[in-house]
Amino acid sequence: MEVLSIQFNLEPGSTTQPSVTVRRNRSTPVVLPEWRLGQTFRPEDCAVVYAQSTSRGAVRIRVRLRGPAGQTVEVRALGPEWIEQARLGCLLAVFYWLIPFQQWRQYNVLGEVRPFSVAFPQSPAGEKETETEVTVELYGHSLGNMIWMTDTSWRWQFRAGFTPWRDIVTTHHRAYCIPSHPVEPASAPWRQSSDLSDAKLPWLDAIDLACAWAAGSRDRDMTMRAIVRGIWGNGHLLRYDRVGFTSDGLGEPFRLTEFIRHLRTGTSPRSVECYDTSAAVSTFANLLGFSVDQYAMSLPGRAEDVRPVLRIGHTTPVLPAWTEHELARDGANVWDACLQLALETPGRTDLFVPEPVYGMPLSTYRRRITATAAAAGSLATSYRGRRDIV
Repeated sequence: MEVLSIQFNLEPGSTTQPSVTVRRNRSTPVVLPEWRLGQTFRPEDCAVVYAQSTSRGAVRIRVRLRGPAGQTVEVRALGPEWIEQARLGCLLAVFYWLIPFQQWRQYNVLGEVRPFSVAFPQSPAGEKETETEVTVELYGHSLGNMIWMTDTSWRWQFRAGFTPWRDIVTTHHRAYCIPSHPVEPASAPWRQSSDLSDAKLPWLDAIDLACAWAAGSRDRDMTMRAIVRGIWGNGHLLRYDRVGFTSDGLGEPFRLTEFIRHLRTGTSPRSVECYDTSAAVSTFANLLGFSVDQYAMSLPGRAEDVRPVLRIGHTTPVLPAWTEHELARDGANVWDACLQLALETPGRTDLFVPEPVYGMPLSTYRRRITATAAAAGSLATSYRGRRDIV
């Protein structure tokens, strides 16, 4: 008996099925089936992404097997909790009853594959083994609960009749859970497509960062806060000075490949401006299926007309003499990873207590960044759209 392949994405490009069609990065596609005998060994070699919005029902996979021609066998795949139970025996059984069942299972978001029958066809050429493909349902998965990334394993076994279960292979997988499919145009620059060579399919490299920032988030507000906090929290690698990953030109793309590489491997701060941070917030939010856009805001350009702000990567607040500032907006709410505003609103930098800009109403944002009502009333915002990615 052999498990030849396991395919998780059964309908590439579909936005109604549970799995999300992805690629590894701008230059590398994901090959289907995701798990292939003799080719995928580590969990990251078989990475799969599921959308919570479509994963609350039945989730299925397609398994290709090779076995004895003309015979019917039973096959199953045990999740890691059952593997550990078998290893530890009675000791684990005691703890098993002390831990709530769902809490115990939540560490394996893919669940397991219950026993199913496989009938191998006869071989016209008289071969002893033949191949067949079976679509089966996952049991006990928790893909629709929260944003998460986890490595898991399945221990595949088979038996004929009432004989004992025998091991076939242990497969390893990395599963990502995100809120929903990125859909164009609502979540451009990403899209879903049946063309696996499409560079605008969501990148696993980017999803990896987003899931690390937002792990455990269960709603839009928690997730958006996590994205802004994740970018701001890399202040040791991102320091406000000048444009680093975009430009102030409207048609210039966001260099996402470079941005991800720097956050993963950088050792010193790199310059960014509001154009970079607004593009980052918008792009990662769109990646998770949220509609967040980039907007430009006019500013007075005089220090006496603004209140102090703390810029990303800095520890000392300043009075910014800006004429323009770019930010990310979700309807009337502002998400800004470039700066933090004063918790109170004094005009003095020595009384500054920073407050993150998490979904702040645009009207409040205007008042908090300017020193007078007249200056706040003069601030105009204009739609910038969403930058392309490279």
